[in-house]
Order: sequence, then C-alpha cells, then structure tokens
Amino acid sequence: MIVGILTAKLIERGTLRNITRMGKRLRIPVYVLPIDGIDLDNQICVGYKWNGTWEKTICPLPTVIYNRILARRVEQSFEVQQLLQGFGNLGIPVFNPGYFDKGELYKIVGSHPETCHLLPETEDLQSPLHLKQMLETYGQLYAKPVQSYAGKGILRIEHTQNGVLVNSHVNGRQSIQNASIGRLYEKLSVSRRYKKYVLQRGVSLAKVDGHMYDLRALVQKNRRGEWSVTGIGARVAPQFGIVTHVPNGGVIRGAEEALVATFNEKGFYILEDVKECALKLAKVIEEETPGILGEMSMDIGVDEWGRPWFFEANAKPGRFDEPDIRKLSIQRILEFCWYLSHKKIVDGEPAISSRIMLKDKLP
Repeated sequence: MIVGILTAKLIERGTLRNITRMGKRLRIPVYVLPIDGIDLDNQICVGYKWNGTWEKTICPLPTVIYNRILARRVEQSFEVQQLLQGFGNLGIPVFNPGYFDKGELYKIVGSHPETCHLLPETEDLQSPLHLKQMLETYGQLYAKPVQSYAGKGILRIEHTQNGVLVNSHVNGRQSIQNASIGRLYEKLSVSRRYKKYVLQRGVSLAKVDGHMYDLRALVQKNRRGEWSVTGIGARVAPQFGIVTHVPNGGVIRGAEEALVATFNEKGFYILEDVKECALKLAKVIEEETPGILGEMSMDIGVDEWGRPWFFEANAKPGRFDEPDIRKLSIQRILEFCWYLSHKKIVDGEPAISSRIMLKDKLP
C-alpha cells in the first residue's frame, strides 16, 4: 500500500511530517503529493517524503489518497476536479473530497429524524422582514456564512428597540455596532467575501468561570471503516466573546474538566451523550454527502441545562492542540487508508496480522 497526501503545495508541514513518520512506524509508505506533480497518463508522481528533511522524489500513483487541499477555490477548480475524477477512473479511493457548505449541512441535519432535535432553529437569510421576524421571535441570532471556517464572518445579532446590536469578533478584537434591520440585511446579502448567510437561533451556552464554552469533537473512521470518536476538547470564549475558536481568543480546556466544573457529576453523563450525538451526526451527514468521508470535526454546544446542540461540522479538520487527540488522529488516518486500500481486494475484516501491526503505540 502507498498513501498519498494530496495538497495544493507543501504546507501544514508539521502535520504532514507527523503523518509520514507514523507511516514509517507502521511500515506504510507515505508521500506528500502537490497537485501539479501528478501525471495520471504515465501513472507517476513528483512528491515529497520525509527523511529528517523533505526530499523531492518520484513515486508511483498511490493506492489511496488523503485529500488535504485546504483552499476551497483551488479544490473547486476545473483542474483539481478533473484530477479527482481521474483518480476515480483508475479505482484509487480519495477520502474527504471537499468542504461542507453550512447551508446544505444544516438542511441535512435538520431534516433527518435522528438529528433534527440537535439543530437550533436555522433558516436561510431571505429578506429584511424575515430577519426582523426571527429577531422578534428569538431575541438573539447568529448570522453564519455558509462557506467559512474557524468562526470567520460570524455575527451575533440582538434585537433592540431602535434596531439591532451587531457583535463581531475578529483576531481577538471585539466590535459592537448599532444598525437598522435594513442596513444589516443589505450588508449580509451583498457580502462579496462570504456570499451567503444563514440565520441561527442563539443558544444560552454553559459557562465555566463565567465564560461560555462549547465542545470540539473529532470523529474519524477506524481500521474497520466505522465512525469513532477520536477525542473531544472544550473551547472557552474570551470575555464578551461571541465565538470560542482559538484564533479569535478561545482557550483550550479538557471537555470532561469543563463539564464537571459546570454540572458536577452530571457532566460525565453529558459528555457521553455528546459522544453519541457526534457519531449519530457523522453517520447522517455521510448518508447525504457524495464521496468518501474519513473524518470530520464538529462544534457541539451544551446549553445551561446540559442539552447538546449541533453548530458546525468541518470536513477538513484543523490540527487539534490536545496532544493525545492529535497523536491518535494521525494513527486513525493511516488505519482508514489501510482499510480503503484492502477493501478493494477483499470485502471484510482486516487480516489479523495487519490489525496487530496497526495497534502499535505512538511515540
């Protein structure tokens, strides 16, 4: 088996290096493959391998491909889509084929009987009157761009007697502005950067030490091709913050630690509930998403009463800062690559010897 990590260019070097190192430990050749170095006609690639430093090398086409193209624009380009189709024509499985669109994602989760109760009331932005009606109904809304990540572009909107209060948080800096319904709608509907927004009811999140927090779950396919929870961490918002993402000032805490601090012994049961919800969400999202999914991260909030709510899922998870989650996530990536590679040959459980090999501990 040969694993190819598909990239636009040699970035995320720390993560890519760790994956190739784990490949060596598990005796799996791993190459980083920039998109411009792949020749499908001659079935060879110009890629990189790690031998204490990055070495440029020529290698055959991989057996399975892990898609780490992180730019939506690049991934959606004609050239890359042709490349992905070419891999499919050659029978080479590619997992994580593209980013999620929040609007489509919310429709999937909100329309399925097993997950609809996990989604706060969410609707497409339609008109100034629609925005006004939702604000009058719920008092507080979050406006979310359908194609963004890490909390970028999110606004918290609160209803006031004279219009709305718009709260944003960018690069650790908070901005609060007064606006009319009409001006806010115009700003959202003509945004060149974010194109389209959805409106979501605000949830009164649980707090620890006076700061609201939510949970970040990493869900991945294992060596049997089944969804499993790799780990869950808590992200605590800064004072007066509207999002919990670390780039916007969020602070990392242990999920169990945060939940127990808030809910006492009940926190243990809430964490198990969140894990079950994450697995259920992953299966439902997979059912309605084309291509092969191998992992996703999820933002799941817990309200003041301990009820979990689904906020977002990311098909290209960023690096988790928790060392135990990060290490296991790398192993899971290669285990799923092994599963996809061998599934083409036999349809069933991995061989015993291979399963033992993949249980090797991380360094």
